[in-house]
Parts: sequence; structure tokens; C-alpha cells
Amino acid sequence: MRLIFVLTLVLLYCQQASSAILYEESFDAQADWEPIQPTSANTALAYYNGEASIPDNFHNYRVDNTVYGANNSHQTLNISNENYRGTSGKGLTVWHESGETSCGGGAHYCSDGILSLYLPSGYSEMWVQFYMKWDTSYSMALTNSVDPQVKTFRITHWDESAGISPFTFFDAGAQRPINNAQIAAWNGGNANYSHFTAFRYENTYYPDNATPPHVRNRSDYYSDGGQYDGTGPAFNDPGEPGDGSWHKYVYHVKMNSAVGVADGVSETWVDGRLLFSDSTLAWSDSGSVASPRKNWNMVMFGGNSFNEFDPVFTNYSEQYYAFDDICVATTEADLAGCFGGKTYHTNGSMPLLN
Repeated sequence: MRLIFVLTLVLLYCQQASSAILYEESFDAQADWEPIQPTSANTALAYYNGEASIPDNFHNYRVDNTVYGANNSHQTLNISNENYRGTSGKGLTVWHESGETSCGGGAHYCSDGILSLYLPSGYSEMWVQFYMKWDTSYSMALTNSVDPQVKTFRITHWDESAGISPFTFFDAGAQRPINNAQIAAWNGGNANYSHFTAFRYENTYYPDNATPPHVRNRSDYYSDGGQYDGTGPAFNDPGEPGDGSWHKYVYHVKMNSAVGVADGVSETWVDGRLLFSDSTLAWSDSGSVASPRKNWNMVMFGGNSFNEFDPVFTNYSEQYYAFDDICVATTEADLAGCFGGKTYHTNGSMPLLN
């Protein structure tokens, strides 16, 4: 009987160790925060490891320069009561300027704001749930007939031991593998919006050059009736992301079972609808280091925006999307327990059901 009791305790411990809510954030207890953007061309501020004021429990942030200079009404990142889910509270708002295509050293990403969590233990499987709301007038109709793209969210592995900034990507960086979520309007901005996911592998970075190969960008979902020729619903129509309501996003990633084995997972849900599922990914591709595994350890909110939605220096236009009620867990079942099964606002308002 004692042996059975001990084995039961060990089993319960193992289950708890492999299944957990890793992080919850409603932003309501955070101090108001708005880092000032630089005004020098092609300059960005990137801070991590406590080098500057960073919101509690977050690890790093990055903001690109403002091409508007003194004429920008909002800094790219802010935590405030300007956008929140529920009857009161705070949220994280990401503001975009209408960028000019020559900025960023030709990289074309002129509004760039990222705020990140770092979970250094790393996890082979990660589920991330949050709510996002877009400006009701958010536009992805470029004035220069180039496909607009907005990066909103990443789940990554950052190799801190490499001594490289978490904002150094591509082959020179220590951010890999990466699951990168984006919104785009192809066909020169004339297509209906599309959710799509960009993959980056551990060894070759671009997975179409990996062994086995995989397409690096996957257009995962057009809205109902949405098409490349733009005959479907608009981004701001009722029920679409830009309708001014909060929509629930869930992202799931799982490392492949062994180096070079193409059974890794990437999945996306919006408002409970599965938009995208791929279980053929070799996140640790051939040539990767077999041990220790580079498990998922960083979650990045916000990203680059390549979206010239208004003449740059005519109206000094800005538009936003916002995040609230973030939960990070190791299993899908744990997401149901986020905030005790409810969404709480810590400033005294009543709890809200998920």
C-alpha cells in the first residue's frame, strides 16, 4: 500500500510538472508605460535584461524610430486604459504610423513595436491565448501598390547564451526556431486579408532550404468568402478582426520528436475556429544540435508593420491593434484555468467570463 501511495504521488508530481499555466497577464496591475521612440532615421531602441524600464514580468521591448518626428500623436507601444477588455482595466496597444518604403535601411518596416515574455526553462509544447482588438478604421490599402503585411505575434526560442540581442533575427541571430503570425493583404493590397504563418527553423533558418524542406510562409486562412481578388468581406466588417470587438486568438506549437523528424506542430484558432494546422514541421531540422533541445522559451507581442495606408506626411495618420488577457500554458486543458477560469481585472471590477 505504501508503494502504491508513493507511486501515486510520483505520478501526480510528474503530471503537474509537465502540465502548467506558465504566465497570466491582464495588464490591469501594470503601471502606465509608453517608451519614447527615437526620431533619428533608421534608429531603434531595444532593451532587455533590465537595461531600461520594462513592464513587470516582461523581459524585453523594441521600438523603431518615428518617421513623423514631433508630429506623431502616440508612441508605438503603450500600456494604458486606452484599450482594455471588459468594463474597465488596461491593455497593451501597438500604434502604427503610415510608413515610407525607404525607411529601415530598405527593410520596409517602419512601425516596429515588440514586447516580450521570456521563459528560460523552455518547453517542448506551448499554448498561448490572448485577446486582440483592431482599430475600427484599420486599413491595409497601400498607397504604393505593394502587399501590406503586419507581424503581430511570435513564439520563439532565444539562445541567451549566444550573447546576441533577442531582436537579431535571420542567420546572424540567436532567435530560432520561430513561429511568426502575420496579417496580410496580397495582390497589391487589393486582396481580402489573410492570416498567415511564417516558419523559421533551427539550423537553416529558412525551412525551404532545410532537410526535409518545408514552405517557409504558409497562407493559412482567408475569411469566409475572402479571396485574392478581394471580392469577400472587408477587414472591418462585423465578425471580422477589424470590427472593433475583442477576438480570442490561440496559438499552439510543439517541437518535433527528434532532430530532422517532420512531426512538429503549428496551429492557430480565432474565436474557437481552427484556421490553420500543420503537423509536418521539422523545427529542429537536420544539422541541429540534438541536445539540449532548443525548446520554446519566448513569446513576442507586436512586430513589424509594412503598411503605407495613407500618404506619409500628409495626415500623419496612425492606427492600432491591442492585446489583453494573455495566458501561456503547456497544454490546451490548462488554458481553461487561466485567471481561475475567468478574466479578472485587478482594479476592483467584477470578474468576466472568458
